[in-house]
Amino acid sequence: MTVLRSPDGVRIVLLDRPGSGAVTTVAVAPAGWQHDPLGGQGTAHLCEHLTTVGSRAADRRVEAIGGSTAATTHVDRQEFVTTAPGSCWRTVLADDLDRLRGRITLCSSEFDRQRAAVIEEVRALAASPSPWPALSAAVTDHPVHARDGFGAVADLEHLTLDDARAFLARTVRPHESILVLALDLAAAGGPRAVAEAIERGEPSRQGNDPLPTDPFPYRPRTVAGPGVTDVWRARTIPGVRADPRRHLEWVAAASTGDANT
Repeated sequence: MTVLRSPDGVRIVLLDRPGSGAVTTVAVAPAGWQHDPLGGQGTAHLCEHLTTVGSRAADRRVEAIGGSTAATTHVDRQEFVTTAPGSCWRTVLADDLDRLRGRITLCSSEFDRQRAAVIEEVRALAASPSPWPALSAAVTDHPVHARDGFGAVADLEHLTLDDARAFLARTVRPHESILVLALDLAAAGGPRAVAEAIERGEPSRQGNDPLPTDPFPYRPRTVAGPGVTDVWRARTIPGVRADPRRHLEWVAAASTGDANT
């Protein structure tokens, strides 16, 4: 494994896959739904759509070379997974770096379509028997976990393209982003060829100043107490400090029940 850095700080991990005819990338940007603004629940999820299928450049190029991109939004990050023919690794690398640098041009003609798609996902989740929204609210007492990262329909209906652009401008942080590049390194010309391709890219002009304070600040914490290990990180779980077994009962109930029970 080789680790490189772009001029603006993106950490790039090279994984050698000798004999592979494909290139696979995983781009991780620190822009999750914990950064959704007040009244904009679902902004991160919408931006995930807009920077893949709703963009003017990257997604179209990946499709043109026979590749595909899938994306997901989490509480603290967005993940983009791209697979394409190995000979096209430079195109995939350039597009992922553009995404992590906030250089993907959002397509105004796609905005309404992608917003409608996100709203449909939210409604489908609400109508499903999935226990996850109830589970998050049941076992955590931190507001950032108790809300649904998919988004709120009422908020999404009022979001604009300018809101999406403002969110990306605020959350894009190349120096906090990671890009994993898996390919046949020998066929690509070795780590030096990848390093040269990275160096040729124009560094981002985004500042390295800390993100503004979020409406629901997220601070990793470790819960300590008898029978509780360091595994319980990043959230405060009611009941764990006093009785870990009682906590497991909550998890089991939330995992098997639904809103009606």
